[in-house]
Amino acid sequence: MPDKKLAELKRLGVDDFYAIQDEGKFRFAVSLGVFSSKDGAAKRLEAVRAKGVRTALSAERTSAAPKVIVQIRDGGDAVVARINEVKANYPGTEARVCASADDKRS
Repeated sequence: MPDKKLAELKRLGVDDFYAIQDEGKFRFAVSLGVFSSKDGAAKRLEAVRAKGVRTALSAERTSAAPKVIVQIRDGGDAVVARINEVKANYPGTEARVCASADDKRS
């Protein structure tokens, strides 16, 4: 955790920030806000610089797509074929065949 930066922000009178703990390249970065436009981010950056913050910068942060799991029981070959067609449109999608409840009882 960037304790020195957090303490520096508090000392300079910047009190609306948080430390990012998500995995990824921004882990342990200090966020001064999330903005819907670059203009909003630029205004915030200008405001904290006016308070004496020298090392702040603006960067675009994209979030990972949510993970969705769908389980279909006893769909048959037609359903498996259709799932494989649909997943071709979503890069990074996985489809796995799971054992049915009947298979687990054997």
